[in-house]
Amino acid sequence: MLIFVPLTQIDDNPFQARQEYGDTADLAGRIAAARDSYPDTYGLMQIPRGRVIFRNAAEPNGRVLSHDEVQHLITTSGRLMPDKAVRVELAFGHRRMRAFRYLYDMSTAGYSDARFPIHIDALTDEQMLDAVWSENRERKDISAVEEAELLQRKLERSKSQREVAAAWGVDRSTVANRLRLLELPAEIQQANRDGRLSERACLALAPVVTIQALTNGRTKWGKADQYWGPPVAPADFIQQVVSGEKISSDGIRDYTKNALRHVGRDLPKAIADMRAPQGGAIISSGCAGCASRINNTCLTPECLEAKIEVLKEQTIADAEVVLGIPFSDREEDFVFANWEDKKVLQQIWDSGGQRGGSNFVFAWRTNEAALRPFVNNRLEFVHMNTALAEDPRAAIAIGHRGNFPTHLLPDGGERSYMPERAMRQAWDKEAKRLMKEAHQKAVDALWDMIDRRLDDGLMDMMQAIIARPESKWQYERSEQVKLVLTHLLQYGGGTVTHIHS
Repeated sequence: MLIFVPLTQIDDNPFQARQEYGDTADLAGRIAAARDSYPDTYGLMQIPRGRVIFRNAAEPNGRVLSHDEVQHLITTSGRLMPDKAVRVELAFGHRRMRAFRYLYDMSTAGYSDARFPIHIDALTDEQMLDAVWSENRERKDISAVEEAELLQRKLERSKSQREVAAAWGVDRSTVANRLRLLELPAEIQQANRDGRLSERACLALAPVVTIQALTNGRTKWGKADQYWGPPVAPADFIQQVVSGEKISSDGIRDYTKNALRHVGRDLPKAIADMRAPQGGAIISSGCAGCASRINNTCLTPECLEAKIEVLKEQTIADAEVVLGIPFSDREEDFVFANWEDKKVLQQIWDSGGQRGGSNFVFAWRTNEAALRPFVNNRLEFVHMNTALAEDPRAAIAIGHRGNFPTHLLPDGGERSYMPERAMRQAWDKEAKRLMKEAHQKAVDALWDMIDRRLDDGLMDMMQAIIARPESKWQYERSEQVKLVLTHLLQYGGGTVTHIHS
C-alpha cells in the first residue's frame, strides 16, 4: 500500500545502527531533477518501505497496524492523516527521507507540503532488522562497528552465530570478528565509525586493550620519545592510534609483541595443556580462553606460578614412583665440581647401580643444565632448559647424596684418584667466590674507565642489544655497567682470568 506521510510523522528503523548518512544534498538534487519523470512519487524511482505504529498511553510499546487499520487513517488522496499516536517507522530509505527533508528545508519547488511516499506493510521486528541489514550492506560507507551492532541485534534473536551468518549470507568468521569490535572501548569504536581506523586496525588493538587492563599501575613503561627500552604505555599508544597518527596494523602488532615481552611471560606448553584446581592465585582452571592469555603469553604471573607449583607436585609424585629413588630439595646434592663428576654419575646410573646401594636422588630443577632421566628415555646432561616442555618430566634432574660409589662403575672402580665430595664442594665454593670477586673488580675497572662519560642514549642502546626480552630493564648506571660486563664475560672470547686486579 503506497501512502504519503508527513515528514514529521516518520521515524528511523528502531534497529538502525547507522549514525552517519553523509551529504544528502547531491541525492536531493537528483531526486528533484527526476520530479517530472516520476511525478506520482515526487521523483523517487524506488519507494521506501515501512510500517505504521500506533502508540498511546494504553499501548506505550506500540502496536503494528494491519492493512485494514491503516486504510481507515488514509485520506482519499492517499495521505496519512496527522495523529500524534500514529507514527511511521522506515524499514529502509533513510537517506531518501533525509533528502526530502533537505528539499523541504531549502523551499524547493514541488516539495513544500513535506510529504514522503512510503510503501506500507505490517512488518515484524525481524523483518525490520533484516531490512536494515540489507539496506546497509549495499552501501560502502557503513562502518564495521555499525554492522557489528546489527549483527548483535540479530544474534539476540537467533540461536547461534552460525544461524546469523546463514540468514544474512555472510561467513561465520565475519560475524565473530565484527562482534569482537563491540568489546573495544568507545573511543576505538568511534574511530572506526568516522573512518579514522579500519576494522583490521581496531581488531589489532584488542590485545593492547587487554594489556592495558591487566597491567594498569603494575608496570613501568617507557616514554614516547625514547628509542630504546620499554615501549610506551598501552593507553598512550592507543591514544596515538585513534588520534590519527599513521600506524599500520602491522605496526600495532609489532607494538603488541614488544609490550608482551615487557610485561608477560611465555606460557609453557605443559602449563597451557593442563587443568589445575581453581582457587587461590589460580584464576582459571585451563589456559585456553583465559582473559589473561594473549597468544602464547601469560599476563598474570601469580596464576602461572601457582599452576607451575601444581604441575611440579604432580610431576614429582609421578617421578618418585617411576624412578624408585627419593626426592631431595638439598642444593648440595646437585652440585658437581667438574664435568668428570657428571660422567661418573651417568655411568653409575647406566650400569644400574642406583639399585645397588648408591644414594641417587632427584629434584625439580628448571633453570640450569642438569642430568635428566626422562630425555630420550635415558639419563642425559641437557645444556638447555627443557623444563615445562611437552613432557613436564623434563624438569626432573638427578643428583647424588654423599661420595660416589666408584666400585659400582663398569670398570670395577679402578679409576684415578677422586677427591671426596666435601672437598670437591669446597673447591667449587672457593672458585665461585674468586669469580665473584674478579667480576666485581672488573665492574669497578670498567666504571673507572668510562668515567661516567657515556650518555644515557648509548647505554640504553647497549642494553637494548644485549638484554634478553624477558629481562627487567635497568635504569641505574651501575646496574647497566654490570649487565654489559656480564655479557662480555659470558659471550666474549676471553675469561675473567685475563682481567688484572
